[in-house]
Amino acid sequence: MEQNQIARALKESEDRYRQLVEYLSDAIIVHSSAQISFINPAGLELLGAESMHQVLGKAFINFVHPSDRECVQERFRKVIVEGTESGYFETKLTRLDGSDIFAETILSPFSFKGEWAILIVTHDITGRKQTEQALRDSEERFKTMVQNINGYIYSVTYKGKKAVSSYHSPKCLVITGYSPEEYQEDPDLWIKMVYKEDRDHVQGVFDSLRENPQQTRVEHRINHKNGSIRWIENTYTLQINEAGEIERMDGFIIDITDRKMAENALSEQYFFLQRLIDTIPNPIFYKDTNGVFQGCNIAYEKFVGASRFEIIGKTGFDLMPRNLALSIQQYDEELYRRRGIQIYESEYETRDKRKLNIILNKALYFNTDGTVSGHVGVILDVTKLKETQEELKKALLELRQMEIIINKSPAIVFLWKARNDWPVEFVSDNINQFGYNAGDLISGRVKFSQIIHPDDLSRVTFELNNFTSAQVTDFIQDYRILTNEGDVRWVDDRTWIRKDENGIVTHYQGIIIDITTRKHAERLLRESEERYRALAENSYDLISEISQDLKFLYLSPNFFDVLGYNPYDLVNKSILELVHSDDVPEALSALRRDSGSAVLRFRHKNGEWLWFESTGKKFRTATGEHRGVIVSRDISERKRLEQQIIHTEKLMAVGEMSAMIAHEFRNALTSIKMILQLQGESENLTVSEKESFGVAINSIYHMESVVQQLLNFAHPAPMESQIEDLGRVFSECLPFIDLQAAKKSISIIKKIDRNLPRMPLNAAGLKDAIINLVLNAAQAFDSGGSAEKRKISIVMKKVMLAETLRDYDFSASGEHLLLKQRNEENHELVLEKGCECVLVEISDNGPGIPEEILDKIFEPFFTTKEKGSGLGLPIVKRTVNAHGGVIQVFSRINEGTTFRIYLPVYY
Repeated sequence: MEQNQIARALKESEDRYRQLVEYLSDAIIVHSSAQISFINPAGLELLGAESMHQVLGKAFINFVHPSDRECVQERFRKVIVEGTESGYFETKLTRLDGSDIFAETILSPFSFKGEWAILIVTHDITGRKQTEQALRDSEERFKTMVQNINGYIYSVTYKGKKAVSSYHSPKCLVITGYSPEEYQEDPDLWIKMVYKEDRDHVQGVFDSLRENPQQTRVEHRINHKNGSIRWIENTYTLQINEAGEIERMDGFIIDITDRKMAENALSEQYFFLQRLIDTIPNPIFYKDTNGVFQGCNIAYEKFVGASRFEIIGKTGFDLMPRNLALSIQQYDEELYRRRGIQIYESEYETRDKRKLNIILNKALYFNTDGTVSGHVGVILDVTKLKETQEELKKALLELRQMEIIINKSPAIVFLWKARNDWPVEFVSDNINQFGYNAGDLISGRVKFSQIIHPDDLSRVTFELNNFTSAQVTDFIQDYRILTNEGDVRWVDDRTWIRKDENGIVTHYQGIIIDITTRKHAERLLRESEERYRALAENSYDLISEISQDLKFLYLSPNFFDVLGYNPYDLVNKSILELVHSDDVPEALSALRRDSGSAVLRFRHKNGEWLWFESTGKKFRTATGEHRGVIVSRDISERKRLEQQIIHTEKLMAVGEMSAMIAHEFRNALTSIKMILQLQGESENLTVSEKESFGVAINSIYHMESVVQQLLNFAHPAPMESQIEDLGRVFSECLPFIDLQAAKKSISIIKKIDRNLPRMPLNAAGLKDAIINLVLNAAQAFDSGGSAEKRKISIVMKKVMLAETLRDYDFSASGEHLLLKQRNEENHELVLEKGCECVLVEISDNGPGIPEEILDKIFEPFFTTKEKGSGLGLPIVKRTVNAHGGVIQVFSRINEGTTFRIYLPVYY
């Protein structure tokens, strides 16, 4: 009974250990009598066996890689002889399928079925070994990268807010000129070397790091030790302690001077490049990585039937049918995945429902940091080419007819072998247009590379290799060839790449067309454009080119000199933004015509309106776009002189009319006065009637004085002059001025220079003018102003003009005391800058003159007074002008009015 229990327990124990061995993840192998006697499932999997009979009876050493067998045999011998464990060791094993793995193994001596055996416990460590190798490779790459990067690393240790020590890698000497030892000696050297104008910004960035720790990059200039100025990019990370203070800053600095220079050059070239791509006849566009259009050329605008401003900011889904946009999007995504160049064919349906076959050539463009910014695309309309290909396929059925068509065509058909020098396998007979015989090329006596111009051969070879490596199926090139007579001809080469069933390029099939005439025309066009640009940029007239929607496309440089605008600032702005609102209808009327002219006002940048005579003509570009050229000449001075002449003629007409009216009125008034005087002396009149006659006669006297003013204005008496002292002339006016001022409680403030020059004057006329201006100032207080602070200031002094003064002349030529300043042609008085003058200034602090009537006060018969004739100020102006002088008026409401008279001094 007891033996049965022991046997049962032993069997249960063996079952448990057998299950444990079978389910272990480590391989368990028993090696006895120099062969494998037992192996668990994990061991079978390790050795690549499906059943035990594949490995039982075989020596374990057979599964050890030949390179490790000697070492493993030595370990087996030592375990058997010494009877001790071997300890874990690594070895390479070869599985039944021939693959190699790494295993970690331990050998132990033990008894198996009554015999000494070796227990082998092992497991696969191939994954770990691969990871370790990858880590070593990574460390080696990092070490190599640090040694070769175009920058240097640094580490700065802080205590509080002050840098106490720093480390800079040796490359700092190349970038900054300072050695690591110099940085170690002076912790503040990093801020001292910052360019002065950038120092506050950089210091501010680092001072704000506690509040703004997410700032991890800054660009600025430094003063290199050799005195040059360099741009650097500083990228850094921070270590913050528990108190929130910066403990250490680790960073990386690279020299970005070349990039900054490139950015500046890129900005300057952007406008040029846009104009350049606009001249390319093929549609060109460029998008960002989200498929949003960033720009295009004029040809692309026509291709999609929308303006550039309608395209930019949109996606393909906004501009074309959804199925086509979706297809293009898929190609775009493939381009971003594969990089490089992408060329493929597609169908395109225009807005007028025409179906086109197009080839899209697309390539990525990158940011300065190497990241993809977007892609650019060029569209080639191959609809006609496709139709031609279809026709050629049909013509292949009749080979002879095809040969006749080809040989009579200007297009030469070639088939080159994809080998050195491109041996010709086939060429159409019309190669004779270049002086060669088809047999010479096909026989190999002449290689195709030999007829390409030597200056173009390297470029053609380079492009061909690029297209081939980019898996392009067809491409276009233009280059020069040499005829058999040595002449140079330009050709357009459209090539298709042929491959065998293994994808190996075997041939290039091409069509070559002579484009020498077109190239010559293009050169002439460029020369013509340069010639006309030179004319435009050296003309005094303003020359501009506008689009059909009236926006500037080109402006000559002298827009800055004449109107103050930078021409580039006005590009794509409407010309109507410069035109005076009152002149817009006339401008639009002129712009609607094919050609014509108009007189318009353009706004100067300083706000002044200048007059221009503009002549325009419409034209159509080679692409059919309507444009216009406008030439504008500044006629502001001419318009001003015309206004002077009109004003002078108006005054002359007023004078003639005044003389006629005064003559007729005076005769009638004389008769009426005589009758009233006789009737008024009758003894039969009552006292009341006599008083009425007296009032009527006084009115007649007043009317006679008005008539006399009219006559004096229309036909003034000749002004005679003599050398007078202007101070004395003014002193004779004072009694009357003081009397009038006293009546109205007005203070008269006089500032008269004692040494005023003696000069030719008409004393009576000047006295009347001064008294008239003072009386006007006194009468102005009747309509407003403070009764307590009424002041009239009179100033007379000698001055030198700081600017040129101009005035309309109210005098007839015979009245002038001095004719020196007068331009008889346009009735204009001019006192040049620097002229010596006497200034007579009469000012008051009265209610002022409204701005809307300020320009009218010197016009005859204009008055705001109930009993005024409107001739006082015109006569004052006539008197001043007769002395060769200029009168000016300045006024502000509730502040007062100032009259200034400038009389030129001549000895």
